[in-house]
Amino acid sequence: MKVLLFTVLVLFTQVIYGNEIVRPKNLPDHVYLNTGNEAFTHRLYFALRDGRIWMKPNEIVTGIKSGWEIVPFQGLPSSADTKTPFAEVKFVKEIHADGDNLIAIDQNNFIYYTKISHIIGFPRPTKVLPVNWKAELKDYFTGKKRRNPGGPLFWKNKWGLAFLAKKFPVPPGNRGWSISHRGPYMEFYDDIDGNPHYISAGVTTLYALMKGGNEIQYIDPWLPPKWGKTAHKFYTPNQGRFIATNLTSSGSTVFIISETGEMYTRLYDWDSAGHDPFLQYTFKREKNRGSRLLERRIIRTLPNEDWRRQPPIKGMITNLITIFQNGIKGSRGFTLRVEGKKGNTTGYFEKAIYAPNSSDWVFKEDGHKITRRFLTDGESRRGPIIVKDYIGTLYLKGIRMEATLKDYHQEINPSFLEINIANKKFKLPLYTRMTTYVKSGYNTQATIVFPDDFRLNQDPRVQRVFRNLFNGEYAMDFDISLLKDGRLSIKEDLHLLGIDEVLDVFVRVFSKYHVEQIKKRVSENYGIRALEVRKSEISSKIKRRLKMVFCPKGGAYNSRMLLKNKCRLGSEEVHNTTRFIEGNDLAMVGERCKGNDDCYSDRCDNNIIQKDAGSFKCIPIDGFGDKGDYCARDAHCESGKCLKSMCQ
Repeated sequence: MKVLLFTVLVLFTQVIYGNEIVRPKNLPDHVYLNTGNEAFTHRLYFALRDGRIWMKPNEIVTGIKSGWEIVPFQGLPSSADTKTPFAEVKFVKEIHADGDNLIAIDQNNFIYYTKISHIIGFPRPTKVLPVNWKAELKDYFTGKKRRNPGGPLFWKNKWGLAFLAKKFPVPPGNRGWSISHRGPYMEFYDDIDGNPHYISAGVTTLYALMKGGNEIQYIDPWLPPKWGKTAHKFYTPNQGRFIATNLTSSGSTVFIISETGEMYTRLYDWDSAGHDPFLQYTFKREKNRGSRLLERRIIRTLPNEDWRRQPPIKGMITNLITIFQNGIKGSRGFTLRVEGKKGNTTGYFEKAIYAPNSSDWVFKEDGHKITRRFLTDGESRRGPIIVKDYIGTLYLKGIRMEATLKDYHQEINPSFLEINIANKKFKLPLYTRMTTYVKSGYNTQATIVFPDDFRLNQDPRVQRVFRNLFNGEYAMDFDISLLKDGRLSIKEDLHLLGIDEVLDVFVRVFSKYHVEQIKKRVSENYGIRALEVRKSEISSKIKRRLKMVFCPKGGAYNSRMLLKNKCRLGSEEVHNTTRFIEGNDLAMVGERCKGNDDCYSDRCDNNIIQKDAGSFKCIPIDGFGDKGDYCARDAHCESGKCLKSMCQ
């Protein structure tokens, strides 16, 4: 009913003579805040009046004085082919802009997306802005250059890439949404080591703060559009317990605020977070230097930037917030604004994103009417705890250790793998990335980074664990799967090169739903054949693959279930970890032994088959034998099948 009444109101209040739409009288001289009805970029101001979008040059940045004019065509999202508004668009209810992006939301909450360059016919820069971009823009608004609205990135009524694109709405009940463009005006972002990473084609991201206030979901034109459980997402500060009431963004940098005015910012998108399978990343911390051409190719340092708390504002404010690119290059090139008042004067508080003190907030008067309620002082409300602790086992070729996984959530970093060696506790940070949600749970990639206190520890017992279990490396990659019964299965990522590895890139980007389509297209249309790795090399890698299994700590898992699920060892399966750590020449599975004390697995086949004296080879712990491992009975194998003394 509300939509119907608003439609009637719009149709009756707009005055159109022929093809000319009469300019409303309530358009502002300048736009300072992104409100949903008004927006701005370094080039243009935008204003939404009576369901149509108007534009004019950003006079403060460009120096161009010009009047308001209707956005092509007729102020509504339009077809580049017909030069007329899409038939389904009755009016626009919200707008937002950043960089070269403009987003409009229609009466049914569907998203329409255009490059601003294409609505004025401005040549679209992809890497850096031309030195004379302001003069060129002026020529288009003074008539010296002919405008030619349209082109391949003119208004789109579907979101997504090629056959995955579809009509897509903003999520219902969201607390705030915003478009972002990390493009030529920003030029590059800085990773946590200060290494600059220049853009190639720009990064567009639409963020939405979900109704719970702690989950931020996002879509990218290169990714399948989806909201909800399977969406791409990240969480607010304090491990997702911070409850935000509003969100805005610019240049891949998100700005959030709570009900009491507590504020945070964070640079986060698909590329910078380590999800892009076509980019190179590292967890090795170092500052790189070189020419700009070389800097573009620098491997990105992870983890990506964490939440940055902004200093409080001493004054009356609302939760209407704005962040915009100010022309300074890199991650520091942003200005924050918060609506407020000082005495009886209305306006906004402003400061640079990296300015650290409350005194850096400067009040600027603009005299606009404030419609939002003022925030109250006090502690911000915190939501429920969403990270979990798990208990479980690490296992490698008969070697096993008990461990705890602390503060784990597949979308919150870091969690910590805790292990005890010689009465010393070590916390190994674990970082997840690129989670794919499936019916049974999810799959995610992860990396464990070995801190100096563990990696460089001179205790020979610690070094044996580091070398034998973790390969003696700086970091180690894993695949994590959430199983139906709530267990976590964590397996070392061997990075074997084959067709499955190649397709995995497509699977993770385009989601499980499209796997069969992609496999068919790859094999039939392109005839791609993966490179092969020698079978002996694959077999060798698989045999020494580190595995872990964890169960939720404090969950409904009794000791017998834990033993069966290999999460924690019961009294019948006690392993002498001290002897493993201190042992020098213990035999691996399949190697000769005289008794249990000779084997890493603490199991020697010296009389396990009752009809003979046994093979006198080390055997796996029940249920832990990998494919290809020596075995004496089915129970030794993870698959439950032992054939010709080999796990199947």
